[in-house]
Amino acid sequence: MLPQPPPVIIAMVLFALLSLTNLQVALGSLEGKPTAAVFLPVVVGVLGLGGAGALWMLKRGTPWLVIIVNVGSLGVDRVYVLSGWLVKRCVLCDS
Repeated sequence: MLPQPPPVIIAMVLFALLSLTNLQVALGSLEGKPTAAVFLPVVVGVLGLGGAGALWMLKRGTPWLVIIVNVGSLGVDRVYVLSGWLVKRCVLCDS
C-alpha cells in the first residue's frame, strides 16, 4: 500500500475533526430542540467520518463526498442555530 501524501492526511484529519464537532454539537444539548435539528448533525457527522475513512483509503469519488458533506455541514449549522433562536422566541412569547 502506498503512503498517503501529506495534503491528504491533513485534509482527512481536519474533515474528521469537523465531523466530530457536528456529533458533539448534536449530542450536547438535546432538550428543547426540534427533531431535525438534533438528527441532521448526527447524520452529517457520521457521513463525514465515513468520508474521512474513504479519504484515508483514497477511494474513488471521495472528493465529491467530502464537498457534499461540507456544504451539508454549513446548512446543518444554520438549521441548528435557527432552531435554537425559534425555540427561545416561542418560549418568550408563551411567558
